[in-house]
This record gives sequence, C-alpha cells and structure tokens, in this order.
Amino acid sequence: MRVKPLLTHWNAGNAGAPACNAGSSGVTRSSIPELECLPRSSASRRTLAGEGACAPGRAAFFSVALRDIDLSNILSQGSAHKLLTWSLSLTFFWFGLLKVINMSPVVGLLRHSFAFFAHQPFLGLLGLFEILISVGLLIPRIRKITISLTILHLFGTISVICVAPNILFAPYFPVLTMEGEFILKNFILISACLMLLFSNREPAPVS
Repeated sequence: MRVKPLLTHWNAGNAGAPACNAGSSGVTRSSIPELECLPRSSASRRTLAGEGACAPGRAAFFSVALRDIDLSNILSQGSAHKLLTWSLSLTFFWFGLLKVINMSPVVGLLRHSFAFFAHQPFLGLLGLFEILISVGLLIPRIRKITISLTILHLFGTISVICVAPNILFAPYFPVLTMEGEFILKNFILISACLMLLFSNREPAPVS
C-alpha cells in the first residue's frame, strides 16, 4: 500500500488543518511527521478540544487506502509461482483420480471423440498418466519435462475441436456447450504451464 503518497496528498489538501496532539491514541506528529488531521466541523473541534484528541477522518482514510491496495506487496513472485504449481498439480490429480475410479464426467465427451478412451483400461491409464503429471509438477528435477508432457496432453484434449465440433458448439458457433467450456479452459492451463516453464529461465545476455 502506498502510504507515503497517501499521507502527502492529505497534507497538500489540508495545509490549514490543526496538528495532532501528543495524547491522541498514540499517533502523534513525532511518531508520523507527515500525518495531519483532516478538517472537521467547528462543533467537532470544540468537542475534541477538551479531550486533546485528533480524529483524522477514518472513513476517508479507509476509502483511499482500499483504492491503493497493491496485491504485489502481499504476495511475492515466489509465492505466486508455488501457488500456480500446486494448483495445477491438484487439478490433474483430481481429474486423474476420477478416471482411475471410473467416475469421471468426461466419459460422455470421450465417447463422441476418442471412443476407446471412454472404456477401461484405457480410461484408467489416462487417469494414471494425469496423476503422474501431478506428482512430476512437484519434483523440481523433472518439472520441466513434466510441463512439456502436460502441454502435449492438453493439446491432445483441445484436438476435440477438430474431431467433434458438433458437441462443443450448439446450436452453432460460437455458442459453447458445457463440453465446449470444459475444452476451452485448456487454453488457460496451457498458458499456466508455459508461465511455469519459462519463469525459471535466465534472460539471454544483451549483446
């Protein structure tokens, strides 16, 4: 949060405002030199005069502070990288487990596209492959090759657009069915994989 510019903005707009007293809830000019009180009504100033307190307009403070929230100050790049890795791993483990136990909702989609994957043991093998992907994403030594295999796997899933477009768009393109939305989300997963694949590479030296 950009606190310094916020306080400077208050000072610029309230040059004639009364300064905070030393006994005002621990917030004093000595502790925060830039902090000044926002203008208040004369009745409020008379009320606060006997208490020696200064109320800097909490509503205004939180209104401006919320607009200045910067998520990058809360979540570091390393934390975001780990969150993305674990999210992908959990997603593929969940999808794979449902295929292994023969309870996957994509069986209907497979019947109309790659029919042999809709039955065991091929469905279970596909699920096992996705579980292996989820494990490989968490192992740094094999993460890059795992991500590459994941991208190939996702492109294979997207190929349903060419194999059976009639089940992805209804009544016509570009109106998506539920299956179409399921396939379309693979573009996001591919983008996430590419982010992980290239995030650890050092930039090429400038000649």
